[in-house]
Amino acid sequence: MSDPAAGAIARPARAAVDRSLTWDLEGLFPSTTAWEEAAAKADNLALEAVAWRGRLARGAAALLEYLRFSERLEQIAHQVYWFAQNRLAEDQADPARQALADRATALSARVQAATAFFEPELLALPEGTVEAYLEAEDGLAVYRLFLNDVLAKRQHLLGREAEEMLAGMGELFAAPYDIWRSTTNADVAFQPVINEQGVQVPMSLAALGMLLQSPSREVRRAAYESATSAFAAHKRTIAASFAAAQKRAVLVAQ
Repeated sequence: MSDPAAGAIARPARAAVDRSLTWDLEGLFPSTTAWEEAAAKADNLALEAVAWRGRLARGAAALLEYLRFSERLEQIAHQVYWFAQNRLAEDQADPARQALADRATALSARVQAATAFFEPELLALPEGTVEAYLEAEDGLAVYRLFLNDVLAKRQHLLGREAEEMLAGMGELFAAPYDIWRSTTNADVAFQPVINEQGVQVPMSLAALGMLLQSPSREVRRAAYESATSAFAAHKRTIAASFAAAQKRAVLVAQ
């Protein structure tokens, strides 16, 4: 009988993978320095956003100006967040990438907190005001659907202070998922599995999804047992992150 381990497939380090088979984040930011500059720009714009409080009642032109400003801010903040999260996805165990992702999450929370005044303030305008703004300013046409969606929240939105507090807790709310992601992608050690060809292949969360669809019951069983055994070694951490997620859901619902 041949030894499956003799023909085992090892998972290559990302640095060893052909560049054409990896995503290219340099199209977004060519360097970490460029990312730092964009992050600083988003932070400065978030500070500017605070100055917009109380100005939406000044008329359609003021609303249009703010929406364009907000769109610019959110685009930069999203690019900063997207880059950092995908850099982390390349290597979940790299402390430098983890730090970058944490900073991006914190920045996202600051931006959300800085702009959280918008919806409560818009809904505080006398009924019919936003509709009048839409008729008076052609530039608002592109935002009509968005504004109508905000108006539909009138019965469900909290006051400005409560909405800003919830928005500022974004980093805290993301903690359960961040713990689960780091644990399952960086700390959990899966046992390899023998595939349909009798070759030993590495196991991971990504591989689990494919192996569980194997036509071979033995392969599916081996993949399942590898996963449950690996998760069992971290069951307390995973259970604690799940419990935190449930408490978060209860808090938000209340």
